[in-house]
Amino acid sequence: MSKKEFEYAVGDLAWFVPYGQKRAAQGEIYMMNLDISPPWVTLMTLEDSKYRTISPELLADTAKDAKKIFQSKCDSQEKTSKE
Repeated sequence: MSKKEFEYAVGDLAWFVPYGQKRAAQGEIYMMNLDISPPWVTLMTLEDSKYRTISPELLADTAKDAKKIFQSKCDSQEKTSKE
């Protein structure tokens, strides 16, 4: 993922589903590194001020979209592990 494809910047708010949870959370982007493989983004959640590092492809503008993206990613990983 190149910086041109990534629509968020440090300081922006974004929704995501933290690993191990089913509920979407909103966080402020604190740091990111898109030039390595795999790229990562660190956010501080607004709810509990915890730092979370996730893949930038899991970020969304709404909680509903974040849940859809996360569920899609989980479904594709289940299919891959069954094959």
